[in-house]
Amino acid sequence: MPVSEFDRFSSTYSDELARSLGGLASVDNALTSKLVLIDSLLGDVLSTPGSRVLDFGCGTGLLLQHLGGLCAGAFGLDVSLQSLKATRGLRTAQFDGKQIPLASNSLDCALAV
Repeated sequence: MPVSEFDRFSSTYSDELARSLGGLASVDNALTSKLVLIDSLLGDVLSTPGSRVLDFGCGTGLLLQHLGGLCAGAFGLDVSLQSLKATRGLRTAQFDGKQIPLASNSLDCALAV
């Protein structure tokens, strides 16, 4: 899918997600379920002092925001600059599809949810 399609979809992503799940409370429940799974799989990594995690394909930052509370450093990448504008102050960068704009060995784990 071209990047322009991700950019076009980004403006309605959160609203469409809420609508498809039955409202904002359902979005929170879905995120909570994902976080419980992530914590059960990666809890030791995320709770290690100084741990850094990458949310690959972070979109508008819904999951990234919650990850920031679980580890020392959460960073998000997405192809859509429009989606990244919605992350409001979270640490993000645009991914060009070729090279991850992070130094080698700068992360403890990466997620693509």
